[in-house]
Amino acid sequence: MNRNCEFCGRELPEAKKTGRPRAFCGDNCRKLVYLLGKIEDRLVLVNPTPEKKKLLRRRLWSAANIMN
Repeated sequence: MNRNCEFCGRELPEAKKTGRPRAFCGDNCRKLVYLLGKIEDRLVLVNPTPEKKKLLRRRLWSAANIMN
């Protein structure tokens, strides 16, 4: 069964026999999802427009592509 990264959609590496199933292809995607969650938690306080949220996600996606 092929699974994909929850952030970038890339195929995940082969799963290990023990432990929790992988959700992200690497540390960069995992960290960016964590940061995005933190940022979105704080954005609730200022009530941004959907366009501003979309712009922020695009910028984070660009950052993720540069890092990989």
